[in-house]
Parts: sequence; structure tokens; C-alpha cells
Amino acid sequence: MKKEARRRLQERAAMLVERKESSGSSSSDMSATPAASAASSTSDVSQYPVHSLPIEGCVYRGEGNANLVVALPSERKVIRLRKSACGAESSPEEEDCLRVRREVDFIRAVISGFLGCYVCEPEILHCDQAEIARLSEKIRLDRPESRRGKDVVGGYATKFPDYTFLPEHLSEFSSKPTFCVEIKPKQGFICKADRQFRKCPYCLTQYYKIHTGSTKAPSAYCPFDLFSGETERMNRALAALLHSPQNNFKIFKDGSVVYDEKVAGEESLRRIFKDWLSDEEEDPLEVFQELTRYALTRPFDVDNEERVVRAEDQIREIEFEALPPSRLEPELVQRAKKLLAKEEKECVLSGEKKSRPAKGSVLERILRMQRLHRIGADAVAWVYAKFSALLSDELIYADLVRTADASVYPEVHPEVVCVKNKQLSDGTVEDKISTSTSCEKNNNKQKSLADSRDFGKNVSIEECLAILKSYLLFCTAKDCSILMAFQEVDKELSSDINPAHRINTSKGRSFLVNVRVLDLDMKKLESVKKHRRRDNDVLKATINELEKKL
Repeated sequence: MKKEARRRLQERAAMLVERKESSGSSSSDMSATPAASAASSTSDVSQYPVHSLPIEGCVYRGEGNANLVVALPSERKVIRLRKSACGAESSPEEEDCLRVRREVDFIRAVISGFLGCYVCEPEILHCDQAEIARLSEKIRLDRPESRRGKDVVGGYATKFPDYTFLPEHLSEFSSKPTFCVEIKPKQGFICKADRQFRKCPYCLTQYYKIHTGSTKAPSAYCPFDLFSGETERMNRALAALLHSPQNNFKIFKDGSVVYDEKVAGEESLRRIFKDWLSDEEEDPLEVFQELTRYALTRPFDVDNEERVVRAEDQIREIEFEALPPSRLEPELVQRAKKLLAKEEKECVLSGEKKSRPAKGSVLERILRMQRLHRIGADAVAWVYAKFSALLSDELIYADLVRTADASVYPEVHPEVVCVKNKQLSDGTVEDKISTSTSCEKNNNKQKSLADSRDFGKNVSIEECLAILKSYLLFCTAKDCSILMAFQEVDKELSSDINPAHRINTSKGRSFLVNVRVLDLDMKKLESVKKHRRRDNDVLKATINELEKKL
């Protein structure tokens, strides 16, 4: 790496530390270096009182690769706890405290700018280690065996409202059960540079799941159908999720899971629909689709548009003069293309130009966040390979929070990149392959980091940060979960309910609804490397499965 590049990144890190010291012990700051981070957080450990976990009242809710969730039914709250490999050495308390602070700052300053009313800032808990160990033992048998290679660690956790229930101010209108639908919508946008195949990444991954034995049959669900905003396609997506939930769909009744990949089936679904949606004059599947479509596409957050635009402006869009080197093995790409051409079904990837969910709806907010990544995964992989030794998660996320949080850093103003597009003869807009730097005033601000022979010869440090930031936010948006809580109300009470939280079906039934988004974790820089390896593995599995089939 060039000395100039290292010098400028060190200056950037020093600047972030200096900003922190000048602004006091702000809860929104994140230091630029691990050493500085640990030192700066020492005084903050006592800021959060130790909360006793009501072990007997905790109920296992679920987990992913990095976090485990338990519910507190008596409080209608959930707690997210970090996991680590069994037997791994625990992190120092100061480091664990800083990690949770970063998570909270990320949601408050960055994510809320995109998702508005669909997210809320969690509480921070400082839990006794002995209680963590007791909790881990209590829920061990409730956890999937495949997940028990990791255990709960760390004394700090985050506490959220339990979104499988309605908020307290809405729950007074009915004594009927509350049903909640959880959907992981996955990736609903692919930039032009990444559109190489007839199927979207989610549908390609189905071949990998079959190849590795994690599923026996492919799901018919396609995220592009759900994000289309079109009634017929959304109904098709919802029916596919009901038929094959995998890890992307659940139904809760009063906080307990009653339908997921473990208990999927027509009999289970019929029993749930009878309890929730039964009506002699209505098809429960149609009512379910109508309610869910409405919750996903209704603009609950129209007042947040200005802030969303500001959040988008903080992410620069960079384009290059030539194509970046491919992150995928060329031979795999060509073989996969030929085999996929023989498949009858293909994903409809063009729907987002014709129809989109209404502005301010939860699907539209998530889709706009995914659309931040417009440069292509090949360019992201190139930037990561070139500069990862000089960058860190702390620097990336400190830069995001610093730029977003104008209340703490009022002197910082987002710089908007002027991205040029060219109009094609058929009237569509295509990304222009050119280097559009940040604005004329910044053209001479940074020296080139790359060798003149590289395709990215004019890429600056600021632009490298922008490329990685937009990609990591895109990854957060495609891995989130949407929770929609419903409760039917009596017709005589429905007139007293805030219309913003009421759904009237086509048959005249009235339901309360509340929509929130969870699983908005900060993605690590090293995920770029993991995704490159995964994408090649998916292609290998696709080729293997299609060759057996064809």
C-alpha cells in the first residue's frame, strides 16, 4: 500500500478521535481505532446499571448467526444477546460495552434516517455474567441443535419492545388474540452491474440449499415479487412463503411461534387461519394476503421523506471508467448462464421500474436503502481487496454516524455526489460508465490511491469509504425482518381507532395493525470477502444441481 494512502487514513482516524474529545462523552460517537475505543469507553461502563434478568420468565424466541433473542412475556419486551463460539474467551467488559453502544448509535443516527417510524432505539442492559450463564443453560434444549456450537456471551445486551404485540395504546380496543407475521423479505434490488443471470440471488441460493441438504425442495418465493407492489405478484410471493417458510417466514399468536419451517403444513395453517381469520363468507388465504399486502405497502411514514433524502445524500455513488475485475470465476459464470437458460422459470427483475410500493411504506423504505448499492459487487470486492488493510469497522461506522448525527457534529455537512446518467434511445436511463467525483470543489482534494494501470485509477479515499458504506448498508437492508402485528376489533369500536393503524378489509372487517423492522445489524467489513466466497459456492451448487436435473 502506498504511504500516501496510509497517511491520509491515519489522518482521518485522528480527526474522528479529535471530534470525540471536543464534543465530550457523546453517546453517538465511535472512536476510530480499537485502542482508542477501549480507552474511551472505560468511563461509560458504570453509565448503565446492572439489570437482573428474570431467568424464569425468559422464553427462547430465536437466533441467527451472531445474536440470540429471548422474550419477556410479562413485560412484552425482547432481549438480544451476542453469541460466540463455545469455549471462546470473553471480550473485556469495556469492549463489550462499546460494541453495544455502536449498535444503538447505528440504529439511532443512521438506520432511523432511512426507516423512520419503523424502527426504535433500544435500551442498553448490563447483565450479570452468572445470570447470563443460567439463562444459557435454561434455553439450551429449546435451541436448534445446529445452533448450539455458539453460546451467549457478554455482559451487555439490547432490549426492544416485543413487536409481536401491538403497542399499549392500541391494545385496548380488543380482547381477541394478536397475530404477528414476520417476513425476511431479502434482496429486492439488483444493480445493473450485477444482473448476470436469469434468477435473482435468493432464487440462486435455493440450489445451494438443496445441494448442501439444508432444504429438500426449492422455495417458489422470489423477493422481486414481494417488492414489486403489484397485487398478483405479491399474492404469489406470500403464498410461496406460506408453503415453504424456510427461515424467512413466521406467524406468532400472542407472542408465541405457531407457524414456521418446523410446523409448516396445510393442517397447521388451516388451524391458525380458523382461529385468526375464519369467516363463512371469506377465503382466509385471501384475507391473509389482503392484510399483509396492505401492511407492507401502506405509507405509514410519509412525514419522514425529507430525512430519508438527507440519509441518501450521505452515501456517494461512484462509477468507474472501465469494468472492475470479476469476483466470480469466469468459467463458473459461463456454465451457470448456459444451464439457467434451459430453466423455464426466471425472476422478473424489471418490476421496480414499472411499479413500486407506495412512498413511505415499509417495503419502499427498505428498497430505497437497498438501492444505495448501485456500483456492483465486483467493484466492492476490488475496493475491499485494495484497501481493507487500511480500513476498519470502527472507521467505517464512525464515519456513518458522524455524518448522520448533525446534532453532535453540526459543522459536518453531507457531500452529495453528482452522478451523471445518459438517456438511451428507448427512453430508459442507463448508468454512465464514467468517473463522477464528489463535486467540483472536491476534484483536487484527494490524491489517487490506485496505480494508473488499475481500472479505478481516479478513486479517492472518500470514494472508497462511500463504496463500502453503501454496500454494508445494502447488506443490512437485505437481511432485516419485517414484523406486522394484527388484532381484529369489534365493528362498534373501530370508529374510535386512529385510522393510521386500522385496516378495513374488502368484506368490512376491521383490524388493528402495527409494522416494525428488526435485525438491523451492522455488517462487518470482512463480510465482503465472505460474500465473494459464498457467491462462487452458490454458482458451483447451481451448476451441480442443474446438471443432475438436465
